[in-house]
Amino acid sequence: MSDLHPRLVKIRVPEMMARRTSEGDEILFRRLDAPVASWCRPSARWAVEYWRPNMAFPVAQAWIFTDPYGAYIDWLHVMEECRRQGIGKTLFQAIRQQWPDVEYDAVTEAGEGFIKGMGD
Repeated sequence: MSDLHPRLVKIRVPEMMARRTSEGDEILFRRLDAPVASWCRPSARWAVEYWRPNMAFPVAQAWIFTDPYGAYIDWLHVMEECRRQGIGKTLFQAIRQQWPDVEYDAVTEAGEGFIKGMGD
C-alpha cells in the first residue's frame, strides 16, 4: 500500500516511533509496557498521540491493540477545541500507514460522521 499521507516522515526508535507533520506537529507511537488481553487474545497496546509544539499534552490520542491477527483502534479522541482542523484525519492516516489493515468502528454520532468523512 502506498503512503496515505505524504506529509508524514517515519523516525524509528525501539518501542517508539514518531512522525512529524509539515506543520511542525508530531505524531508519537508509544508501545505501552504491559501486554494486555483484548477480546481474549494476547496483544500489545499502543498509544498514538498528536502533539503540537506549544502544548504540554497531546491534542488527540488513539489506543491501538495489536496481535498476530492484526490491529484494532480501540479509541480515538480529539480535543473538542481542536476538532475540524484535520487532526483526527491525520492521526487516523498515520495509524493506517503503520497498520494498513487496522479495524475500527464508530460508537458515537461524531465517530459516525468522522468515518463517513473518511470515505469508509
